[in-house]
Amino acid sequence: MKFLIIEDNQNDLLELIDLIDNYNEKSEIEISYDIEQDYSRILDSIDHYDFVLMDIELNNNTNGVDLACKIRQQNKDIRIIFISAFTKYLIDGYKASANLYLLKPVSQDTFNQSIDSLAKDYFYQNAGFYDGRYSQDKIYYHEITYIEMIARKLHIHFVDKNEFINNDTLLKWSNHLKDYPFSQPHRAFLVNLEHIQTFNKQEIIMKNGEHLPITDIYIEQFRKDYIHFMNRG
Repeated sequence: MKFLIIEDNQNDLLELIDLIDNYNEKSEIEISYDIEQDYSRILDSIDHYDFVLMDIELNNNTNGVDLACKIRQQNKDIRIIFISAFTKYLIDGYKASANLYLLKPVSQDTFNQSIDSLAKDYFYQNAGFYDGRYSQDKIYYHEITYIEMIARKLHIHFVDKNEFINNDTLLKWSNHLKDYPFSQPHRAFLVNLEHIQTFNKQEIIMKNGEHLPITDIYIEQFRKDYIHFMNRG
């Protein structure tokens, strides 16, 4: 994962570097980083980064929130982490759709847990597979809404309403997606929890308006999976 650090206070900058270096020593995930203090050049290179770690109060009359909004406008997928000593900026920080707001001083434990949580989502959003039968581009798991078996054929449904059909089994895909937020509410369905609007004892209502079945034999585990998904982070 590649970070861009935007911090003009030298002491705070050194503390951030220490946090990252300590994280790298103990984590299987490695963070590489660049430091940029020339704000006029940031937008020229921001597409090369996965995360931006930045203060809100910057020198040279630069407003960190305004800068973050420009960053978000140019790179919609980047994760923005604000670090500030002041809670008064909390609401302003989220105007830029910040993914995280950390208060100074940041402990190593807080930093590690926060990055782990964001990293998990980052890897999920970038996880997928290639299959030339359907697309020459990467197919992302987070774009799958649900998978169903119909007449011994596996139907994979996507957010763009596309549908892939093959001869795989639902069990194969259940095992394949066990590390991602999917759960089985019915013997013939595997559902992406990210795309659920609500559910009850009889059915699941998806964000796209589709209604999917849920049965008694699966509902307890499905409910546990959904609660765990909602409490992630």
